[in-house]
Amino acid sequence: MIKNISELEEYKGKADLLVDCLLGSGIKGEPRPPFDKYIEVMNSFENIISADVPSGIGSRCAITPNVTITFHDYKVEMNEKNSGTIILHDVGFPDYIDQRTGPGELLLYPEFDSKKHKGQNGKVGIIGGGPYSGAPALAALGAYRAGIDLVHVFVPASSYDHVSGFIPELIVHKLPGEIITEEHLEFILGKTSEFDAIVVGPGIGKQEQTQNAIIELVKNCNNIVLDADAIFDFNFKHPNILLTPHRGELKRLTPSSRPEDLVEYASRKGVTMLIKGEVDIITDGNLMKENSSGHPRMAVGGTGDVLAGVCGALMAKGLTAFESARLAAYSLGKAGEICYEEIGSGFLPTDLALFLS
Repeated sequence: MIKNISELEEYKGKADLLVDCLLGSGIKGEPRPPFDKYIEVMNSFENIISADVPSGIGSRCAITPNVTITFHDYKVEMNEKNSGTIILHDVGFPDYIDQRTGPGELLLYPEFDSKKHKGQNGKVGIIGGGPYSGAPALAALGAYRAGIDLVHVFVPASSYDHVSGFIPELIVHKLPGEIITEEHLEFILGKTSEFDAIVVGPGIGKQEQTQNAIIELVKNCNNIVLDADAIFDFNFKHPNILLTPHRGELKRLTPSSRPEDLVEYASRKGVTMLIKGEVDIITDGNLMKENSSGHPRMAVGGTGDVLAGVCGALMAKGLTAFESARLAAYSLGKAGEICYEEIGSGFLPTDLALFLS
């Protein structure tokens, strides 16, 4: 048993092989003393095998092994340059384990940087309202509670008073008329370059003029969440789109809700989907996850609006659509479970947003 660095150094010329089991995949930042010094000495050995991941992987102070034997699946950031020859070893986990969300999704959330200023932690635009005024306000609340810096909300004049009075933090833009149409596009598109992601659909309605405007928005924007009545089948044009239908809205896209058919649809259309239900299904057309966190009370109206805002916030923070959907579904579900424990069966979407944060 080696108890200090000096003892380890004595083995450099004697040992044929060093097995690295010093640090696992859960570390954050640079290895701290004394681990940094151990890694420095360990790297001087000629032959190194790392167990699961090289110690310190992803940092400036990391083991550079000849071989890494990793378990169950390849880990994030592993490649031949930083891990040597990678050998995958099956430890017997059933296949369905990989398809379940869990606490590991929380690791996807980006850390806050103290050097960033207002707006640098993400800006989101919400486009909706008209027929229903509460929905865009709830989506905006969800985005704020997910850690975004600034939220702009674009609503028709018919929804302006309701949304602008919801919470003082919202930056609300009044569009003339009672619904969103192509006449508003010049103004909206002139602003979208300011946003890291946009959410389209909460409370927006199904009018033909509105759907035409949605299609044009999708053609001209990146990092888009399409929710509620903005969900219908058309040529989505680019892959960084997240659709968040419940089972009824899903029928506008595809008649089948079988997981394999959902994966096929997402692949063919080049989109990511978060299908909401007792068990949420998330797919980007390549991978699929199932999320079972949550509480039946989350069927209350407005929950999906909060979820759409959370998804938009996470995309604005740099996560992919697939990562955003996984983290949003799992974390909001956990918030629902806590809401029920703390408040009871009458909790509201505004409570969900608060407990999410």
